Amino acid sequence: MAGVHFHRDKLDAALAVLVESEDHFRKHGQQQDQQQQNHHQPDVPHWDLVKCLQHQGLVYRMQEEFESALVEYQEALQVMNSISIIITSSMLPDDAETRRQSLQMDIADMHAALDEPDEALELYETILKEDREGREEPSVP
Repeated sequence: MAGVHFHRDKLDAALAVLVESEDHFRKHGQQQDQQQQNHHQPDVPHWDLVKCLQHQGLVYRMQEEFESALVEYQEALQVMNSISIIITSSMLPDDAETRRQSLQMDIADMHAALDEPDEALELYETILKEDREGREEPSVP
């Protein structure tokens, strides 16, 4: 629903739906199987919470509310990192690394928009370095 509002340029309506969705995803983390619950592992945030927060950031960005966008993007990355710590990488969505890099770019972009070029440049350089390292072939002993 938020996407429909967004594409109709009704950004406030899109944001309202996203905020309501955020509440839902915060209350209802990922379903854990019985075995995980017996081992008292922490609750896993719902993966869609990451997307919801990133989309909120996009709406704020479109409204040129760059500080609010930055907060949402940073929180989305924090939630993603907490999910990555709790569950194995094989359980993460296929696009997890792409979304992580996208969030880092969004955060860097907001630093640039807020006239914080040093922070933006540092993040852009980190993103580039990590991307290059991720594309390198592992060395064979």
